[in-house]
Amino acid sequence: MAKQVSTTTSVKSYRSTECKVCYCKFALGPTDESDICSACWQLKESVRIAAEHRAKKLSNRQNSTQKWLEKMDIPKRFLDCSFENYETNVSIGNIKDSISDGENILMYGTAGSGKTHLSVAMLRLAGTTLEGEFEWVSTPNLISCLRKTAFESCDVAILNEVDSIYRCDFLFIDDIGTEKLSDFVLQEWYRLIDTRYGNMQKTVFTSNLSPTDLANQYGARLASRICSGKSFEIKGSDYRAQNK
Repeated sequence: MAKQVSTTTSVKSYRSTECKVCYCKFALGPTDESDICSACWQLKESVRIAAEHRAKKLSNRQNSTQKWLEKMDIPKRFLDCSFENYETNVSIGNIKDSISDGENILMYGTAGSGKTHLSVAMLRLAGTTLEGEFEWVSTPNLISCLRKTAFESCDVAILNEVDSIYRCDFLFIDDIGTEKLSDFVLQEWYRLIDTRYGNMQKTVFTSNLSPTDLANQYGARLASRICSGKSFEIKGSDYRAQNK
């Protein structure tokens, strides 16, 4: 008679522990040493990957700043603008220092005072020192894009551009106040500026209009959001005439 062999099934022991992030209970195997659950680990990894992606984009902007600026809506005349070649008597120290805070910025002054130059200079400095997504757009082109998305059939590129304008961390809007005002324009301005204000996204405006003039043109509610941060009056003689 054959000898019967008894087999013993080895049962692995599992233990329960608490996630240090979300405080849920989860099971650990005999050799596991994790102190966070799988859901929190995946979230942590996604945050790490996103941070690496932002750092890589910053590095790319630093290594090829001019090519990066050329992809923006910036007119060719202003592509080389920087704080170093801003040749006026305007003090730019406070303007440079305000780039990294979370507040909106309004630079206003008479036509030709160099506001667009300063706007591009701020974009150049911010884009090569700070992480995040950046967009620069002139008011006429912005209004044109918004009209196309509202009233016309437009291609995916325009839809993506408008989406980027809403979502980017830093938005530079040049020459607000030069557009022909209508109910549609006023509504779209409020939708964009209020959305970015509510989401604490930084917006930099240039305008020929003072804060008082902006309130008269757009109303107190919208003007208060435009002027919610720091305002700089850019004084001086015609910058364009000086740089002919």
